[in-house]
Amino acid sequence: MCAKDTETKYGGISKLNHWVIGLLIIGMLVSGVLFEDMPKGPDKAALVGLHKSFGATLLVLGLWRIVWRLKNGFPSYDFSISKMQKGLGHALHGLLMVMAIALPISGLIMGAAKGYPTSVFGLFTIPAFATKDEVLGTLARAAHGYGGNILIALIVVHILAGLKHRFIDKDGVLQRMTGGK
Repeated sequence: MCAKDTETKYGGISKLNHWVIGLLIIGMLVSGVLFEDMPKGPDKAALVGLHKSFGATLLVLGLWRIVWRLKNGFPSYDFSISKMQKGLGHALHGLLMVMAIALPISGLIMGAAKGYPTSVFGLFTIPAFATKDEVLGTLARAAHGYGGNILIALIVVHILAGLKHRFIDKDGVLQRMTGGK
């Protein structure tokens, strides 16, 4: 397998970016839903701490993925697909990448504005704001919550589109990312 993308296929780096970030995002969404209704205590604090650490990691990986895509572009379609489907596919991928950055940023702002620093796996700490800003913290919390719901919808559409290409269109779109034939 080639590490870099070719003109028509995703390479190993793009596939690794896609699957690691995709699984990390799904894990983040699941953990966010889980701890939302948990009672305060050490279990919730531990899960929130992991959520914040993985969120900071996701921010770095998401930025890396955007830089990679800007540098490499997307492989062209070597099969027949409508302009509308191409446009929708590019828009969906763009929104997914934006959300992979926006949610970690809103999460970090939410904590920092409410006076909570973010420890990243105990390796380093992203400090809280010098002065609490409850309004900004509340706005960031709303953006984080609504953004999470939007991201869930985008992921569902992304998965359904991949399955449509695989089982209905049988056009090879999904196989470019899975490596299947």
